[in-house]
Amino acid sequence: MKSSRRVGLLCVRPAMVVGALLCLLAAFAAGCAVGVLAMLPDLWRRWRLTRRLAPLAASPSATTATSATAPPTSVLPSEFSTEHPPRV
Repeated sequence: MKSSRRVGLLCVRPAMVVGALLCLLAAFAAGCAVGVLAMLPDLWRRWRLTRRLAPLAASPSATTATSATAPPTSVLPSEFSTEHPPRV
């Protein structure tokens, strides 16, 4: 006689529990893989856009021109307005 365990009204064999657990883990892994594959096209699009725009942002002439004319910024709390925007 094979060993079995009672779970509620059902009689479950340990081999069935292991099979169900492996099936559950396989479904989880498949879901993770599908999620990663679903995000790849957007990631590739952003990566290509960043690579295409990177030389424009790294040009030394644009960096020196804006840093020489722009005033220094600070984030002191006293520089912010104490007024709140109106509620709608």
